[in-house]
Amino acid sequence: MNYYRPRFFQLSELVDPILLTQYGDKCWNFLDARMLWTIDQLRLKFGMCIINGVYQGRRYTESGLRRFDTPTGAKMSAHKLGKGFDLKFTGSTAEGIRLDMQANPKLDAYKFITRCERDTSWLHIDNFNAFSTGIMFIRP
Repeated sequence: MNYYRPRFFQLSELVDPILLTQYGDKCWNFLDARMLWTIDQLRLKFGMCIINGVYQGRRYTESGLRRFDTPTGAKMSAHKLGKGFDLKFTGSTAEGIRLDMQANPKLDAYKFITRCERDTSWLHIDNFNAFSTGIMFIRP
């Protein structure tokens, strides 16, 4: 998949606001098309979710593409490479979705996910080269 624009998410929901100010629509080029397709599929399956924006009274700005100079996350985080997203679902729990992923790993919506963080209240997914088949459930 070379190109995909999400149906349910605006660029401002996917990109750090500073990057968006610096690069505007060029930020689409920094995001992995497979992950954009995946977040749409998860939105269809599990309902409304927030990536960047206000959720439960808290403002999120680094749940999608992050700047390389941010102290948030690992130095070479999937977020900094446009391959990772943290999703906060309004009608489903992250743990419930992780259980569904484990029970149905061959589901089409999950086909591009290689890693998922466990033990978080949000759903972190990415498609780093994980050197394994299926989805690896990792600690943050």
